[in-house]
Amino acid sequence: MLTDLITDCLIPDWPLPEGEARTAAVLRAADFVKFARKSAPFYISFPMQVGGLVLGCWVILLAPRALKRGGRYNKAAKAFEIFEKILPPCRAMVRLYRSTAFLAYFGDEAVLPALGAEAGTQRQQKFRAIRAALSDEKGERRAGT
Repeated sequence: MLTDLITDCLIPDWPLPEGEARTAAVLRAADFVKFARKSAPFYISFPMQVGGLVLGCWVILLAPRALKRGGRYNKAAKAFEIFEKILPPCRAMVRLYRSTAFLAYFGDEAVLPALGAEAGTQRQQKFRAIRAALSDEKGERRAGT
C-alpha cells in the first residue's frame, strides 16, 4: 500500500490520461516498482523496502493531504524535497523510487498516446513487418542469382 502511495505521489499529473486510465496506469507502475524491488538482489531490495517504509510514513506525516486522490504530486512534492535533504541515502531512495515509477508510467500503453508516441506493441509489429519484408527481399535476391 505504501508503494502505491509513493508511486502515485512521485508521478506528475501530466500527461493526462484522465480518470480511470490514469489510476490504472499508476497502479501498473506501482506493481512494476514492487516487482523491481522483489527481483533485485537482497542488498538493494532490503534497503529499498526499509526506505520505502520510512518514505511512505514520511509522506503520510508531512503531507496528509496526499492521502486523498487527485493532485498528489503537488501535495507531496515538498515532503519529498525535505526528505531528500536529510541524508544522501534519502536522496538515493527517492531517486530510485522515482526512476522506477517513471520508467513504468511513461512506458504504459495508456500514457504513450498522451505523449504523442505509439505503444510498444505497435512499434514491435511495425518493425517485425519491415524485417519480414526485408528478409523476403533477400530471399528473392538469393534465389534469382
